[in-house]
Amino acid sequence: MRVCLACFETRLAAVFENASELRLYDVCDNEIRPAGHLPLPSKDPTDTISATLACGADLLICGAMCGRTRNCLESSGLHVTPWVGGSIERVLEAFGANTLDSLVMPGCRNVRRQRGLCRSKGQGLILSRMQHFKE
Repeated sequence: MRVCLACFETRLAAVFENASELRLYDVCDNEIRPAGHLPLPSKDPTDTISATLACGADLLICGAMCGRTRNCLESSGLHVTPWVGGSIERVLEAFGANTLDSLVMPGCRNVRRQRGLCRSKGQGLILSRMQHFKE
């Protein structure tokens, strides 16, 4: 299995679309081995999506991600685990121990159960009201 981390310096990028590089790891027999990295000089979301799909990963672990980007990646067959934060080392340790949920960004604990955006109840109410006024 190949795992891809969307990174900024030594941490997961807080927002996938702002990642400066993709770091790749191969997982074999419960051992995680570095498999390379791919710089992302362009901030164009289409370029970032294309690079992510081209890296051959089975799983992407990243920070915040817009719904359209996630849908695009998942519809292409990539499994996405968003809303994770922390240093690369901590994320890899948590992945290996099957405890990534301990690194979920604040306010995003139920995102894995609810398909959709990470937001607090108040924000969701505000966003739904804003949508109502746009219609």
